[in-house]
Amino acid sequence: MCLDSYYFLEELRNKKWNDDDIIAHKFLSQTADVGEEYWRVLNDTKFNTAAALDLGLKACFIRDYKSYNLKIGIMGASVVTGSILQLLEKFGED
Repeated sequence: MCLDSYYFLEELRNKKWNDDDIIAHKFLSQTADVGEEYWRVLNDTKFNTAAALDLGLKACFIRDYKSYNLKIGIMGASVVTGSILQLLEKFGED
């Protein structure tokens, strides 16, 4: 929740988060430290290309995979932190 909302960045209100997320965050905050520092660590880790590549190619593809139900069928897309060049250098063409 902290990560996907960019820690409740106001310009993302009702796009990436809403009042239900604030309620859930307040509830979670009662038993866990999910403040801005927690978000900062998560965010830095999310965009750490070297760490992502160390997870392996399959993990790179599944860590942020979305499925879309289109008229022509279900299509999938993966967001990978590294560039295509970085993936090729790390894992090779095969």
